[in-house]
Amino acid sequence: WVGQVEAPTAQNMYQGTYTGTTPCADCPGINTTLTLQENSYGNPTTYSLKLDYEERDTTSTEKGVWTVSTWKNKPLITLVPQDSTQITYYEVLSSNQIRQLDGDRNPIPESMPFTLTKE
Repeated sequence: WVGQVEAPTAQNMYQGTYTGTTPCADCPGINTTLTLQENSYGNPTTYSLKLDYEERDTTSTEKGVWTVSTWKNKPLITLVPQDSTQITYYEVLSSNQIRQLDGDRNPIPESMPFTLTKE
């Protein structure tokens, strides 16, 4: 007997680690690492978001669950943290790039580089 092969889901397409340096109000930048884990059957997909502030001894890590939906005809990744109500949205730019959106799911101005690239 051969095991059934699951068709790729939207979550499986976007799983992986994305990195980039995002803007910081009072430091040179924030080294951002977002890891989207693949879900095991029947479990929610989880993520880890690490923010390492340059020239400061500050690092924070957020964990939670993530989903993929469609917003304005584009794939949208939604991060729901386990310890907060601050939901974060990322639009999918390409197979290896995502960009953070504001709280209303609108693009942040291009002058503020909130794009992360898949490793």
